[in-house]
Amino acid sequence: MRLKDLANKRIAFVGFEATNRSLFVALRKQCPDVWIEIRDLRMSVTLPDDPFVTSKLGEGYLDDLESFDVIIRSPGVRYWPQLQSVRSRITTSTNLFFSEVRATTTAKIIGVTGTKGKSTTATLLTHVLHEAGKQVVLIGNIDIQEWDHLNEITDGTLIVYELSSYMLEDFNGWPDIAILLPLYPDHMDWHGSFEQYVQAKANITTRQTQENAFIFPVRNPQTVQLAKESRATLIPVQIQNGLHWQDGWFFDGDTRLFSTKTLPLLGQHWLDDALTVLATIKMLNIPFSAAERAFVSFTGLPHRLEVIATVQNVTYIDDAISTTPESTMAAVRAFEKLGSILLGGMDRGYKYDELAQLLAQRHVPFVLLFPGARDKFLKALTRAQFAGEVIPVQNMQEAVEQMSKHTPSEHAALLSTAAPSYDQFRNYKDQGNQFKEAVLGLKIPPVQ
Repeated sequence: MRLKDLANKRIAFVGFEATNRSLFVALRKQCPDVWIEIRDLRMSVTLPDDPFVTSKLGEGYLDDLESFDVIIRSPGVRYWPQLQSVRSRITTSTNLFFSEVRATTTAKIIGVTGTKGKSTTATLLTHVLHEAGKQVVLIGNIDIQEWDHLNEITDGTLIVYELSSYMLEDFNGWPDIAILLPLYPDHMDWHGSFEQYVQAKANITTRQTQENAFIFPVRNPQTVQLAKESRATLIPVQIQNGLHWQDGWFFDGDTRLFSTKTLPLLGQHWLDDALTVLATIKMLNIPFSAAERAFVSFTGLPHRLEVIATVQNVTYIDDAISTTPESTMAAVRAFEKLGSILLGGMDRGYKYDELAQLLAQRHVPFVLLFPGARDKFLKALTRAQFAGEVIPVQNMQEAVEQMSKHTPSEHAALLSTAAPSYDQFRNYKDQGNQFKEAVLGLKIPPVQ
């Protein structure tokens, strides 16, 4: 279904956040007088000044959807029972965009998904392609709306499209190249279970054929299983006879490519994600030397093991993006001298025993705990026989003050909560920004 196919249809936008707003503008250009009803749980949503728009806001926003021909679901709106009953009429901005691009250009679409690392991987890939002289557009879950960039796409464009599990839940398109990063439990409150979350991610390759490529890491059981079910040409990474890294070098089989130190990011997990970038450019016949040059100038993204400041010989690290145990464990492994870590937040049912064992094994001296999942962390740390000190904190200002007070000199103080932040913060960005503000506001005592 393309935008022009929506003419003379009765349309409902369910959820009117950034993605659907961008789609609304694009749709209006092609169908200026089609009737649209905007449905949103929020009473405060800003509606367009449009004579062909009606609205239904608040608790009843999902009522009576049977009267619409097409329902456009916003990515963040889950499949409540009212939506399940009209699922055959539902589409999304992502599905419409894929259809529009396929119908009007021969541009290649590179889809990127996974539990963590997808934004950095998509941005790194875009940086490499740009440095290699390719026409490339980065869009999707990275807060860059696809419809805002439709006019930039021509036959020679490479589209790097970051896809979330919410976007993939009912995805009916296919990328020319699919990159699937490791999968771990996440968003289970939205999807219902880890199995359903994995199944949503699987949709990135479900409709691929042998003409398409599926790039995946071999050390994650979920990605390996989905590869077995895929009909695409499989490109595994982290294998000795393919792309891998060891002893400080990237390799393609037995061929040594270049030093891993060219990628200036903290943490070895980024090296695994970088392999998917190398696999992609190999598929596109771009020399590895282009990646070597581009890696050097890549600066990373905010809130992903971002160095904020060094104050009194303590280096403060913002890793607010890490809201699962697995991603926080990867962050912990990035530091030889970790002096304190700030954990906790909303309880999403995660298990913290492996993280607690890692903190105990690494002899991290101080763990600071936010409310919410605090009791689960405490029990896990007790089971792991954690010998350090646990400090309960109520807010970010108190947490940073306690970090400043207790973190040993020449050590790192890490914000990496292993839990979502929505119980205290708007999102991980708000949490990271408050951490940065508190760190930069630390008062340095005068020299005696």
